[in-house]
Amino acid sequence: MKTIPLLFVFSKLRKMCQSYAEASPESCAKFYSIWSIIVGFGFFIWNLTMVGFYGLNLWGGLENKNDKTPLPIIISLHAFYAFTAFLYVVAGYSMLIGILEVKQKLLKFGKIISWIFPISAALLIIPLVVHILCILKVREYLQKI
Repeated sequence: MKTIPLLFVFSKLRKMCQSYAEASPESCAKFYSIWSIIVGFGFFIWNLTMVGFYGLNLWGGLENKNDKTPLPIIISLHAFYAFTAFLYVVAGYSMLIGILEVKQKLLKFGKIISWIFPISAALLIIPLVVHILCILKVREYLQKI
């Protein structure tokens, strides 16, 4: 197995950080609103599918006896994540409309409710990192308009 030299990884990280610093707040805000819509929709569909799958297992009496976690708890968690993902989609649409039509209140509303999904899915590191980096640029964009 070939290993990636550590200096190569750090040079790529440095380039990514430079491009982030050079990105305009408006483009980053647009990116984040579209990211929220796409990621939120994907997680919403995935979690609804899991609610249906586990719900059918519970309804059909196919509960796994070796599993330590009861199915109602699993179903509740997936339903909660589906709800937070739906709020992420709403946040993305709110931010996108706020940016395109220059409505500061709608943009702030989207920015506020966009925190719910990354915090609830904190074990997934990437959405949380993207959220923190982009929210900083959204804040800059809000100050400009």
